[in-house]
Amino acid sequence: MAEFNRQDTIEELEHVGIPVFVVDPRGLQGIMASIQHVGDALNRSGDARRLLKRLEEHRATAIARVKGLPRRKVLVVVWCDPIITAGGKSFINDVISAAGGESITADLDQAYPQISLEEVLRRPPDVILLVRGVHGGITRDDLKVHPGWDQLKAVKDNQVIYMGEQLFHPSPVVFDALQQLAKELHPEAFQSGRDNP
Repeated sequence: MAEFNRQDTIEELEHVGIPVFVVDPRGLQGIMASIQHVGDALNRSGDARRLLKRLEEHRATAIARVKGLPRRKVLVVVWCDPIITAGGKSFINDVISAAGGESITADLDQAYPQISLEEVLRRPPDVILLVRGVHGGITRDDLKVHPGWDQLKAVKDNQVIYMGEQLFHPSPVVFDALQQLAKELHPEAFQSGRDNP
């Protein structure tokens, strides 16, 4: 992953003769393209295609389940003081959209921008999405002790979703996170008795 590797590290590996293959996926389609590129580079193209077929089925199933349901407005909180969230250049917004949500910060032109609480209050989310394990983990109780967060209806109504770290990995595991997030945002779409898509 380009964003997690320093250029000098890559150059040092190349200098000692270790082949380096860097991917920089953008969105769910970019993740899928990267999987195929890695498969091709490792001479495992067939395995990559089979994996991609399964991942596409996961994505299509989640999208079909939530189709036609109201899109809940979501705020991803990476950190709460200062507030770091997922902006328009983050693949997480693709995951939220496919899961039947709408990121309130998708219009911000950065991957992980810092925003003010006033800006959050101006764009009130229906749901706050917290990721366990990232930066030590943030809880609903953490939000409640920071002044201003208690003004958000999502906090008052306990509309806080906790996800695992796989949401932050632009790899095959994010497709599991997509299905889990769809269930969290729209549990009614996954109740027994509802027709499978």
